[in-house]
Amino acid sequence: MVAWSEIRRYHLNKLIQAIKEDKVDRDILPILNIINSFDEYVTRSSCYGRITFTIEKGLIRKGEGKIINKIHGPVNLEYIKKVSDSVDKGVLWMNIEGTIIHVASKTYEDGLKLYNIALDAGYRESSIYSMSKRGVTIEILYTTKYSIPIYSPETGFIISDEELRSISNYIHNMFIGIEKAKYRLINILSEYKAYEDKYS
Repeated sequence: MVAWSEIRRYHLNKLIQAIKEDKVDRDILPILNIINSFDEYVTRSSCYGRITFTIEKGLIRKGEGKIINKIHGPVNLEYIKKVSDSVDKGVLWMNIEGTIIHVASKTYEDGLKLYNIALDAGYRESSIYSMSKRGVTIEILYTTKYSIPIYSPETGFIISDEELRSISNYIHNMFIGIEKAKYRLINILSEYKAYEDKYS
């Protein structure tokens, strides 16, 4: 069985390399830093939140589409239409994803503690993602993923401008919520870290 210290070292080295290669969302780094300051946790993967536009073959999404555009922030109607203008075949889908962080924990009890902290901070879709001989993984998740077909060159826009504006407003509010949850989580973990350091 692989020692926890080796698992932790492996993932921290991967994170350091990913940061050097600019493959980590800058807005999520404060969360990763505070989580990784605890000896009992290590982050495995993360995404601050993103909107991706993919080309699928039809209205039944199989998850095999090609990503043609990606942004880690709100989008407005004009932006969506600009992306649509570049599509000449297939169906354009917009995929909305909130913050997601996978965290390995040393023990089940440690994982459960982080899971409850994440819920308190506003990550309502979080879960104990997996349990195996390699350890426990917690999924810190802000919202579930939504995928919406929006445009086809053959039929034009599948949904109306009003519906697109509603989706744009939802995305705007989602990113506001993501920022609030981020700072709540950082504050809770910072207070817990200070307490742990004082009484350990």
